Amino acid sequence: MKKLESPYTVHLLDMLNDEDNKHFFLVMGLEENGNLESFLSDSPNINKSQIITMFIEVLKGLIYLKENKIIHGDLKP
Repeated sequence: MKKLESPYTVHLLDMLNDEDNKHFFLVMGLEENGNLESFLSDSPNINKSQIITMFIEVLKGLIYLKENKIIHGDLKP
């Protein structure tokens, strides 16, 4: 998974697990612009066209993951 790269996904830097292999931790790259929720709350004047563009980019990221047999287990609206 660390070798996968897409402009529509956050880069996975490393995967760690505890001694019992019960918990796994993903170390993700830090995005310069923060997360989508913060961006939207800080952008009260965002227009419909920009929202549609962002939605399409999120879908492209999900399609990329699916094509590489990765399931995102924590999607939120």
